[in-house]
Amino acid sequence: MYQQPQPKGQDVIFDIHVTPQEVINGDKKVISIQTGGFQEKISVTIPKGIENGKKIRIPGKGTQGPGGRGDLYLRINISLPPGFYYDSDGNIIYDKYISFSDACLGTKVDVPGLDGSMLKLKVPAGIKCGQKMRLRGKGLPKMSGGQGDLFVRVLIDVPKKLTSEQKKIVSELKKVGL
Repeated sequence: MYQQPQPKGQDVIFDIHVTPQEVINGDKKVISIQTGGFQEKISVTIPKGIENGKKIRIPGKGTQGPGGRGDLYLRINISLPPGFYYDSDGNIIYDKYISFSDACLGTKVDVPGLDGSMLKLKVPAGIKCGQKMRLRGKGLPKMSGGQGDLFVRVLIDVPKKLTSEQKKIVSELKKVGL
């Protein structure tokens, strides 16, 4: 006689926050979850290069059912450092403010890296406000291999108050078409 298998418990989705360093290094992390009324600590390896929003499946750690436990899915949320954010295409962006004179003449600026390092960026003369510059290989690693890019969006910092000397100089620049 055929016996129908008992249904297993429900799968559970749990959001976990990871740092860029954990994604860069592929670290282990111990998390505490509560399923089915009890608390459990689970050690999980964060794969190097895992992308924001991807899930890690841990079999048999969901809720209990007559046929066993369901699966646990850990949804990855990469917590970017202050000043960094994702754009609509999933690129990592950092906004860097420079002065009007630096935008006109060009400059070199320091940009923080996701790994905590300081990167040098050469900003060309005549850059437009909002223009993005790419730092190749300075983003997060990719699961498929290689390293992602970091985009720096250059913004012009216009002062709210000018000294009388600064107003005079800006007025002179305006007279000559700048």
